Amino acid sequence: QDEAAGSGCDLEQQQAARQLERYKKATKKYVSEFREGLYHLLGWKVEMRGDGNSGNSLRWHLTSRYGQVRQELVFQLRPGRTGQPAEFDLLGTPWAEQLQTDRQAMSYLEVYNSIPGFLAHVTVDRLAQQTFTR
Repeated sequence: QDEAAGSGCDLEQQQAARQLERYKKATKKYVSEFREGLYHLLGWKVEMRGDGNSGNSLRWHLTSRYGQVRQELVFQLRPGRTGQPAEFDLLGTPWAEQLQTDRQAMSYLEVYNSIPGFLAHVTVDRLAQQTFTR
């Protein structure tokens, strides 16, 4: 009877492992489709990198569909205060350094504290550059 109980337990573990594997595949597919949809709808590829365990290590890497190859903007979540909305800092990348000279783009971050406004300005600017160079 102990063998039967042991094999039943093994069977349950195998079924749980298969269910977990199916869940992982479905989640991976869903996340991939979500990211692809964001890219096509908003024009930005978004990747979250880091382990998230040390608080400041999670970073969001954004690449514009209208940008040049290997140009990315990186945002890092600022340590939050309870009850306050999340705030991000734009980190120094070559592209971010280049955008520092664009007063209008930077005003979206510095005056209006609006990352969506900043990204919209960058998108329109990049799209116009692409259109004019064709």
